Parts: sequence; structure tokens; C-alpha cells
Amino acid sequence: MTLLMLAKRVREQHTTFQQRGLGRPLGMQLAGKTLGIVGMGAIGTRLARAAAALDMEVIGIGSQSSRSEFEAMLQRAHFVSLHCPLTPKTRGLLGRTEFALMRPGAMVINYARGEVIDKQALLDALESGKLGGAGLDVHWEEPADPNDPLYQHPNVQATPHTGVCTHDVIDAYAALLVENIVRRREGRELVHRLV
Repeated sequence: MTLLMLAKRVREQHTTFQQRGLGRPLGMQLAGKTLGIVGMGAIGTRLARAAAALDMEVIGIGSQSSRSEFEAMLQRAHFVSLHCPLTPKTRGLLGRTEFALMRPGAMVINYARGEVIDKQALLDALESGKLGGAGLDVHWEEPADPNDPLYQHPNVQATPHTGVCTHDVIDAYAALLVENIVRRREGRELVHRLV
């Protein structure tokens, strides 16, 4: 959803609507564009399938990918979507050096953890026009301060860490919890063990 909202520039278009404007700003067509995904677990894999259905080219980067593969993906991608865990290796994964590699107007989506991105470098890249937008569902402090200059930027689409908050997901979590309780009592392996 964030990918679509960024491509359509929904936040900016809402402002135009509120000001009784028409037709601006122009969005970006997704077909034919490249999506780089960092973290090819369950969520990254599902995103890749959805993007392919939209006729996007997908470049997936996993934990075994090299730095050169990561940099090549950054140079090609119109959108970079983060779905990796926060580790010493991924802390500050996107900073000034990485933003400089990206194509002008590229957009970043973060569903990983706030600290995967250098916050000041992100704001600088947005203000300089290097990046075309950022979709943030995770933050450096939670709850995030909506008055922070980053969240005030017109090209930032922020949500309050609600990536998986739907009635269906909550119901599925409850069912999984019950399933794991039953499995534990029966001495069987747990489903989706969380650490």
C-alpha cells in the first residue's frame, strides 16, 4: 500500500485537493519500474510477488547478498523497500553514501526498523531533491513526533507502525497462539517460533 501511495504522491495530492487545486502533482507509473527489496523473508517475498503482478522488475537482496549486489540494486531501483531485521550489519544501512548511489527521484520505504536508515541523511536527501519520497511505518522513536522536520516534509508518508495491523492479521495471530499452545501441550514443534 505504501508503495502505491508514494507512487501516486497521495500526501501531496491531498494537500492540492484541500487547496482546491487540480491535477498536480503528477504520480509515477509502477509498470516497468524497478523495486529493490532488502530482506527476502516472508514479507519481502510476498511484496516481490505483488510487485511482479504490477509489471515491476524486482531485485531482492537477502542476508547472503554482497555489498556490490546491494549497491547495484540501489543504483537501479526506483523504489527501495526495507524488510530486514535490525542488526549491527543493518544499522545505518541507508545513509549518505547509499542515497548518493540511488537514482534521482528514487523513493524509500521502511517497514524494518527506524535505525536501518540514517535519519538526518534521509532528511537531507529529501530536502536536496535526491530522493522523491519516503514511506515510513517504523520510526527512530515510537510513537514518533509528528512535528519532527522529517515528518513535516511533503514527500514523507508516515504511518504509526501499523504495517500488519488489520482485523485479519490479529485473528490469524490469535489462531496461531492457540495452535502453539496446543502443540506445546502435545510436545510438538511450535509454528513460527519467535525469539
